[in-house]
Amino acid sequence: VTNLSAKTVYYATMCVFHLVLNGLLLVRTIYHIDVVGMTPSQLILAGTIYIGTIFFAEVPTGVVADAYSRKLSVIISFVLGGIGHAMEAVIPVVWVVYLSHVIVGISRTFLSGAFSAWLADEIGEDDLQATMMRGQQISEFIAILGIIGAMFVGSQQIMLTFWLGGAALALWGLLLIVLMPETNYTPAAADERQTWRKLAVTFRTGWAYVTAKVFFLLIFIIEVGYGISAPVLQRLTDAHLLESFVWPTQPNWTPIIWLGIISIAKNLLNVGVLEWLKRNVADKSSAVILRTLVIINVIYVTSVLLFAFAQSFVWGVAGFLFVGVSQYSNFNLYDPWLIKQISSEVRATVMSMWKQSWSLGFLIGGSVLGVWTDLVGIRYGYASIVLFLLPALLIFNRMRREQLAEERS
Repeated sequence: VTNLSAKTVYYATMCVFHLVLNGLLLVRTIYHIDVVGMTPSQLILAGTIYIGTIFFAEVPTGVVADAYSRKLSVIISFVLGGIGHAMEAVIPVVWVVYLSHVIVGISRTFLSGAFSAWLADEIGEDDLQATMMRGQQISEFIAILGIIGAMFVGSQQIMLTFWLGGAALALWGLLLIVLMPETNYTPAAADERQTWRKLAVTFRTGWAYVTAKVFFLLIFIIEVGYGISAPVLQRLTDAHLLESFVWPTQPNWTPIIWLGIISIAKNLLNVGVLEWLKRNVADKSSAVILRTLVIINVIYVTSVLLFAFAQSFVWGVAGFLFVGVSQYSNFNLYDPWLIKQISSEVRATVMSMWKQSWSLGFLIGGSVLGVWTDLVGIRYGYASIVLFLLPALLIFNRMRREQLAEERS
């Protein structure tokens, strides 16, 4: 066992995870379309399988972290995730892609909750939020290195990117056996562990709380709408950029290089916009935050339509960047504000329910929008998600007006 602190191991693990994940995300759609030959509905189905696996595996895999070891759960996640990502490129056929998404989905459930719970056990709750935010900031910049690496490796041999990424995750998982301290872990009592029965009780309790107040019912509608639109945003954004536009011939770069440069630009814009929001909006009143959310969601909806129907590569890239930055800004401003609106005694219950409602929305969207996109084409399929994003815009605007009226009275 090494003498590395829990914070150091946390930062290093976050960096490895985001380095590999962002590199794989860069080449994934190109591999799925150009090598495997997947259609829009198959791309969306892959994402639906992934989220569905997480939805159903979250509880049983959580038993490992609750009853045996947070550290063991994290190690299993990295090793299993490495195997899942690497096997995706073993045989370029659709069913292998689906199977790899099942394995990677299971691996994510071993990481979900266990990693942050381990950190809280080791460093205490007082320094937890600051440490996690610092880890997120560091990993955002490290992610750029992953994109750059995937640009060059993927341009030469795209399948090699998956093998290297998978090997890196699995190797780091094995290294955590000796690097990762676990000194303050206490197994949860049987009645405190997450079970399907407990999840059902949580959902019923949350639903009763939500339906008792119009505010929370409206937020529930927002979450479902975001969930329904998510399969298209996650799986068809890169596909639309790759398939629907005539790419420049000068400079003579491969699509992976172009997409890498565009992705780096998006990451840098995300960091800059988020810093501006933290300094100028995050600590303001609810009225200011809601007004900003309205503006962001107007840009969000407009950007989706711009990206869907743009005819030139330049406007397509502009739409791509605006969609990514507005989505990132929206969630980073919306989530902390939402948490503050929920009283602490029911916060975990209600947030758990909203997480499940987003997942259910994703499963609904994944099962319907893929077929719809195959029927109407990727432009109209992409544009159709505006129908599920508009409720958020309208609800935020209603809340803004109510907040202003309350402040004036």
